[in-house]
Amino acid sequence: AMAAPPSGAGVDTAAVEALLEARGKAKQAKDYARADELAETLRTTYSVVTDDKRRTWRVVVMYGGHYRVGPSVDPFTTKQVGDMLIKRTEHQALREYVEADALHAALTNMGVVLDTRAKTWKIPKARERDRRAPTRSWGRY
Repeated sequence: AMAAPPSGAGVDTAAVEALLEARGKAKQAKDYARADELAETLRTTYSVVTDDKRRTWRVVVMYGGHYRVGPSVDPFTTKQVGDMLIKRTEHQALREYVEADALHAALTNMGVVLDTRAKTWKIPKARERDRRAPTRSWGRY
C-alpha cells in the first residue's frame, strides 16, 4: 500500500485507499485507461496526487484543476497564480481560447511553468530559469 501523507486531515482516507488499491489492480491488469480514470477521480474528487515511483500520495491545493510542484512559493504569488489558473480554466470551458492563451502567456512571463498535460504548475529556482533562458552571444551592440 502507498504511504499516507502525515496530515490526512479532512480527507476520506478509506475512500482514497480504496481508489488507490483499485488503481494498483488496474495497472497490474495493464488496464491503463482505467488506472488513469481512477487517478483523475483521486485528483478531482479528493485533490490527491500519487507518486508511483515513491509509492506515496498527498493532498494538494488545486487551482483550476492544476496543482503546484517543485520549490515552495510564497502565499501572495500562490494566490495570484491560483486566481489566474482558475480564470484560465473558466475561459477554456467557455472555449474562449484567446483569453485562456493570454493568461497562459502572462503566467509564463511571471516565471510560471505550466504543464497542461500533467496539470501542474511550478516556478523553478532562478538557476534553473537562467539555464533555460536563451544564451546571449558576445557581439557588437
